[in-house]
Amino acid sequence: PPLNDCKMRQKLYDHFMNRSKMSKEYLDEHLRLPSHAQRSQMVLQFNDALQQKCKEYGFYFVQIANDIMDRNSGIVQTKFMKQNDEVSDIHLDPQALIPVYHQKFKQLNFEFAHQIESVWSNIEDFKTTIKQRFEET
Repeated sequence: PPLNDCKMRQKLYDHFMNRSKMSKEYLDEHLRLPSHAQRSQMVLQFNDALQQKCKEYGFYFVQIANDIMDRNSGIVQTKFMKQNDEVSDIHLDPQALIPVYHQKFKQLNFEFAHQIESVWSNIEDFKTTIKQRFEET
């Protein structure tokens, strides 16, 4: 689903019209969608509650919201948004999140987070070697 307020409202409207017994009149009167910034605040509140439950049960919770949110707008920075057909999607871009999670996992001292750096370095060296070989031919 899109992040844009109008497009998100239309997506929900279409969903309810096609998959529920709600009438058009009912939806026109009652369907209210919080703004993107308000929805982002709701996510932060949910994450806080989830983090408390994780702590209560002894699970790790990796909080990345502060790393990916724009402090001025209160929404996710564009570089972390998944793009579909030139429209920002509600889901985050996994590739853009790799460095964020990697840093968090290193802070938690997870062994794999430290080991993966040498693997990435080897991959970059390999890519450079392959590129040089293709340029030579």
